[in-house]
Amino acid sequence: MEKKKQVSDDYLNESVKFDDTNISINAAFMDDLDNSWLSSIETLKEKGKFTILHLNLNSVFNKIAHVFNVLDMGKCDIIMLNEVKLDSNMPSKMFLHNDYDLIRRDRTASGGGIMVYVKKCYKIIEQVASTDFELIYFKIDINGISYKFISAYKPPDVGDTDFIEHLDTFIHSYNSNSNWFIIGDLNCDLLSDKGDHLKEFLNNNGFKNFVNAPTRESCNKHGHRTSTLIDVVLHNKDNIKTTDVIGFPYSDHNIVITSCNFDSLKNKKATRLTRKLNDKRIIKVTEALDNYYSVFFNSYINRII
Repeated sequence: MEKKKQVSDDYLNESVKFDDTNISINAAFMDDLDNSWLSSIETLKEKGKFTILHLNLNSVFNKIAHVFNVLDMGKCDIIMLNEVKLDSNMPSKMFLHNDYDLIRRDRTASGGGIMVYVKKCYKIIEQVASTDFELIYFKIDINGISYKFISAYKPPDVGDTDFIEHLDTFIHSYNSNSNWFIIGDLNCDLLSDKGDHLKEFLNNNGFKNFVNAPTRESCNKHGHRTSTLIDVVLHNKDNIKTTDVIGFPYSDHNIVITSCNFDSLKNKKATRLTRKLNDKRIIKVTEALDNYYSVFFNSYINRII
């Protein structure tokens, strides 16, 4: 069995308290852009039901406002993001949200990486990150029943056989008969024979893929458009009610949203202390933020060049 690393490390587990010094992302400047996908999330979310959202973002850094749009809605209990393209030098402060705990599994600023948001009303009982593959596992209890989740990303240059054998070993080491949800971009096209290894895994372990539509639209080297089903929701019980695919205009992947047949919990409303600022102090705060972002962006650009 491969070595596992507990996600208590700071660069993996960012379930920390959000205080008044953290910065809230204001996405008002995006009001004129195409945000119909947000309305689709609201429409497709089964009222009162536990809901999971997955998306391969292809870099969270330039789409963080969109992420905060989803977080601010509060419609999803778990949000799983693939290919966030962050490294361990990137602080989590700008990604934190009042209502969600954040778990990270970084790779580099130029590729890969996973972020998972879990509503704070759910107590995370177990957390493990694979050291060999891009995979985060966690377990939560809902109304006395345990559910196990894996957010995974398999890059195209990682062999299907190696990754799926690792996934198979992993779930068996944590009781494969539990309530499992395996969600992510596995780069195994289930609409073609390129998904045969994954199909074999499903058959051998009693899992079913609940995504029935293409999740990525692209052009091949000949300029022909292709549609693939590589973002999956794998489950081995009967807890999924609906799964839908929503177009997302800021990535080459679509959003996958899954509603379960059990009820979600509600976050407790937090009491927050605020400070009244006069015009002079507001100017000072604005200048300090401008300086912070200037240093922050220059540091980030230097790392990815």
